[in-house]
Amino acid sequence: MNTHIDLSRYWYIFRGGISAPFFTWFAVFLTVMVFYTLNASAQMMGDIVWQDAAFFATGWWTTIFGGSVTLGEAAITFMPTTLTVLASYASYQVWRTREISTWLDALAAALSWPAVVAVLALVGRAPGDWWFALIGAILIAGATALWAGREKLLYPLPWWRYVADSSRYLTWFGVGIVALAVTTTLVMLGTGFPAIIDVHSYYRTGIIGSIGLVLLQLLYLPSFVVWFYSWLVGSGFAVGEGTNFSTLGVDAGPLPAIPVFGALPAPGSSLIWLFVAVIVVALGYGIVLGRFIFREQVSLGEHMMHAGIAMAICSLGVSIISFTATGALGPGRMAVAGPVPALTAGFTVLVIAVPVLAGLLVIHPHTIAWARAQMNRETPKTTKLEGTESSAAVDPETVPVPTPGSASTREPASKTASEPELEPEPKESHHD
Repeated sequence: MNTHIDLSRYWYIFRGGISAPFFTWFAVFLTVMVFYTLNASAQMMGDIVWQDAAFFATGWWTTIFGGSVTLGEAAITFMPTTLTVLASYASYQVWRTREISTWLDALAAALSWPAVVAVLALVGRAPGDWWFALIGAILIAGATALWAGREKLLYPLPWWRYVADSSRYLTWFGVGIVALAVTTTLVMLGTGFPAIIDVHSYYRTGIIGSIGLVLLQLLYLPSFVVWFYSWLVGSGFAVGEGTNFSTLGVDAGPLPAIPVFGALPAPGSSLIWLFVAVIVVALGYGIVLGRFIFREQVSLGEHMMHAGIAMAICSLGVSIISFTATGALGPGRMAVAGPVPALTAGFTVLVIAVPVLAGLLVIHPHTIAWARAQMNRETPKTTKLEGTESSAAVDPETVPVPTPGSASTREPASKTASEPELEPEPKESHHD
């Protein structure tokens, strides 16, 4: 009996997952060392030597997967989500070509990322609690591998048919939420651009330093998009302990001198009208979708069930993404930054999901037909003929009561003047 176990297939999948985290580390390490070399003589660099810069580069790289890096007494856990997205997309493309078809394939793919993180963090002597990145790496890589092999792994699952039936709703709801978040971010950055330039001018690092500062902020851009979305829907986000930025009100304290924070709303400002406007826009979006997109003759129950499942998935996705946009930006009060995931998901349901579902409900053909039937229902009416009154309209107190001897008690005339009076026949006379 042949007991040989062929691991070449799993090694093939495992090797495909190594490249994305390794090359992100190489890019981060090379960039940090180049900027350190060009600015080593600057006063702001202090007594930092190149070994410290190299160790910091590796430690900061682990934050891509949820790790923590220590800088002095400060712990930084804020994820550069742009690199996280790029690494996930690169691995997804590799695993799609290598055709993940079994759950063991997915397991081999999921283990590739934490293996790279462990080796590089140990060799690079990453400062801080970098081992948290092992948990994040296996979760992100596992989710990416499952999606890469979804035809063989997810589609056969019995509950997946509900997701498949709701896929069109899910697509349009997701597009709407992303468009709302991106539009809000662009508007906030545009209106706050003078303040951003003002804060950026505080850093006198020359052209190279300015380019590095801009690139550093771009690495966190998806997280800032999530922040501005949380601000718009009312759940808000924090930039330091005890702060909250929301359309319902802003409570802010001293902020770190990061240029992008110049786009944040001023303390004490309240835009409740914008909060209400988002609800109105969500309602209109649901009406537009129901009127022009989902026009098939689907029963109202199925229509609302599919829409409800799609919105539940979107809210769960908002909660997960909000979790990746939270973390520590520094010591003390700056250890708290970003939105509260559960609260952001709850406000998404309240401000986005409920109005969209209401719009889909009111524009559905069955709802419209029911409303028209209610409007056209005939109600009993009292008819009144011209010159006469119906018996239902006669007041019994106004009916005259006949009395003895009155004209109403006499015998009516048996003949009218228009009728000819018949003369009696002559009787025959008999003569005695």
